[in-house]
Amino acid sequence: MATEKNLKIYPSALKGLVWLKRAGFKLVLISNQSGVGRGFFTAQTVKKIHDRLQKIFTKRNARLDGFYFCPHLPDAGCKCRKPNPGLAEMAASQLHLDLKKSYVVGDQKRDLELAANIGARGVLVLTGAGKEALKGIGKNSHVSRDLFTAAKWIIENEK
Repeated sequence: MATEKNLKIYPSALKGLVWLKRAGFKLVLISNQSGVGRGFFTAQTVKKIHDRLQKIFTKRNARLDGFYFCPHLPDAGCKCRKPNPGLAEMAASQLHLDLKKSYVVGDQKRDLELAANIGARGVLVLTGAGKEALKGIGKNSHVSRDLFTAAKWIIENEK
């Protein structure tokens, strides 16, 4: 089980976050954490992991603007579990984001589906489980090798 002490962060991911932050983007992490609903770990464990990530990212000038997670089981029918838009809408409301001008970057088909559901651009990264999700990409999605190349593309796309 992942804990806040054994986090592994791809160096290219951290570099990509730094580039996006320097370019003025707000950075938000949205995740499904059904392990909470299954009793594998607590919401407090997720919070400790988020706190640890924030500490690492802040040291590198890539502080995230928000962390949001869904603790529910996949069949719970909640509005916050990706690809449903609940958490993205909450982040948009709290952080004054325009979802239609946003990007959703992830390595899962549900990340691209979330992008479609909120009118954002989806970016599939091939790190993590991304190669398995290639079959599910939509017309409004972009594919990048990793978060760093995704960040470069996003910044260029905004020019």
